[in-house]
Amino acid sequence: MTLRKPALDALKRQKQHSFLQGEYVFLNPTTRERFSGDDSIREDHWKPTLKKAGVRYRKPYMTRHTFASMMLMSGETPLWVQRQMGHETLEMIYKHYAKWIPTEDRGEGKRAVEMFHTPAEK
Repeated sequence: MTLRKPALDALKRQKQHSFLQGEYVFLNPTTRERFSGDDSIREDHWKPTLKKAGVRYRKPYMTRHTFASMMLMSGETPLWVQRQMGHETLEMIYKHYAKWIPTEDRGEGKRAVEMFHTPAEK
């Protein structure tokens, strides 16, 4: 898995709250202890945050789908997305996210032509 700058920056910001306070990265901000389950996260933090942001409720698991569709829409390769999500094959990506893969001509094949053909052949 590749950790990109925005995620790394978020973890660095989190460090001030939980560094050297045990083995867990994310702690309950009220108790400063590890979360005992997802009920507390969902009810005390997730739902209020979505409400404040004006976003209708979605299960936290849906963030995986948001990630996959956003990455594919931005042009990341399905293979990279598959690896980031931890899937063993590309089947899941194509089965569930194919509609988010751009299909317009983005110059595919152009790099190969530039690399393997002489100027006269291009």
